[in-house]
Amino acid sequence: MNAVKIGLIGYGTIGRMLAKAIRDGAAGDATLVAVKDIYEEPPFELSPDSPAYTTNIDSFLSMDMAAVVEAASQEVLKEYAPLVVKSGRSLVAMSVGAFGDKAFLEQLGDLATGHRSRILIPSGAIGGLDAISAAAIDQIHEITLTTTKPVTALAGVKSAIDPQLDLDSVTTPTCIYDGPAEEAVARFPLNINVAAALSLAGIGFARTRVRIVVDPEGTRNIHRIDARGVFGELSLEFANNPSPTNPKTSYLAALSAIRLVKTLTEAVRIGG
Repeated sequence: MNAVKIGLIGYGTIGRMLAKAIRDGAAGDATLVAVKDIYEEPPFELSPDSPAYTTNIDSFLSMDMAAVVEAASQEVLKEYAPLVVKSGRSLVAMSVGAFGDKAFLEQLGDLATGHRSRILIPSGAIGGLDAISAAAIDQIHEITLTTTKPVTALAGVKSAIDPQLDLDSVTTPTCIYDGPAEEAVARFPLNINVAAALSLAGIGFARTRVRIVVDPEGTRNIHRIDARGVFGELSLEFANNPSPTNPKTSYLAALSAIRLVKTLTEAVRIGG
């Protein structure tokens, strides 16, 4: 396939890793042509070989690119996703928790259909979404996601069960949330995008149960998926190392974004 020109919104942990992977050739035959972020000073050295940098979305979208990767936040995705899909470009959405807003998801889907765009969602810090989406063609009776995180990964987060809970004082693994995914992605927008991806692949935000556990001795983000349905039963567990530069981001989540971009350049796709 031909080279694919990529634009990137957000230059944080995942954005930087994706940019490096494209530069090093790890993302297939992709080229990063433009970066949009909020800072007036470019977060990288500009040169003839570097992507263009802008803080203006109109300037960003005026550039020649086939797909845009959003790696910023739910708020940024909600603000700019409609503009991206209206431009006819494919949108790779990392802040998938924004799709817990059903009206937003429906509006964006309609826009994508009308403008021949595609919305692509990486698997993030988990896997098995191809099996879940296949099982959902028939009936899935229940899905539970149990996410266990070290204290450092939840720094600054208030418990949805006990707002007064001081996470630094927790001495044993403690469940700080147990409820539907739709509430989890709203209460923990920076920590539980995996719940949104799982909900979209399976039985929706209202029926997907999410448990968030903080482990004071933990060093990894651990995600366990348990599903039961007509297909049978499924249990998957992922023990993810954090990103070397940000303990709140699983390394696998960044790798999944790189893999999806690489898929855009490939003639053969495995899974899904």
